[in-house]
Amino acid sequence: MQSLSLNSAKAAGIRRRTVPPTRRIDYHAASCCGYRRGLSFRSYSRGFRQMLVSLLAVPLLAAEVGSSDIIAGITIFALAVFVGVEIITKIPPTLHTPLMSGSNAVSGITIVGAIIASGGEHSDLAKWLGFLAIVLATVNVVGGFLVTNRMLQKFRR
Repeated sequence: MQSLSLNSAKAAGIRRRTVPPTRRIDYHAASCCGYRRGLSFRSYSRGFRQMLVSLLAVPLLAAEVGSSDIIAGITIFALAVFVGVEIITKIPPTLHTPLMSGSNAVSGITIVGAIIASGGEHSDLAKWLGFLAIVLATVNVVGGFLVTNRMLQKFRR
C-alpha cells in the first residue's frame, strides 16, 4: 500500500480539510446575571414586570370562581412559572438540549397530575385547565424525545 505524500495528494486533486478551531465557552460569563447574548437589561426587566403582573393578576381573576383550592393551585402554578423562568434564563444556551431531554420525566409527572385534575369531580374550569395541561405536557414530552433522538444521531455519525 502506498502512502500519499503532500505533493502527490495535490496532484491527485485531494484537498486537505481544515477544521476551524473550537471556541472555549466561558459558562460562568454566559450565565452571569441571567443574561444571554442579545438580551438587554430593558427587555429582561420588561419580562420580569410582566411575570410579576401576571403573578398578581391570576389570583384576582381566579377569585371570581369562588373556590379557594383553585386560587391556591393557580397561585402555586404562577410562582412555579416565575421560579422556573428565572432558573432557565441563567443556564447557558449550550446546555438547553441536554436539559430538554432530562425534562421529559418532569413532563410525565405533569401529565399524570393533569389527568388526575381533569378526571375528578371538579369545576369545568379545572377540567379544561387539566386538558390544556395534558396537551401541552404531551407536546413537551414528544418534543423532548425528538430532540434527544436528534442529539444521539449526531453522536452516532
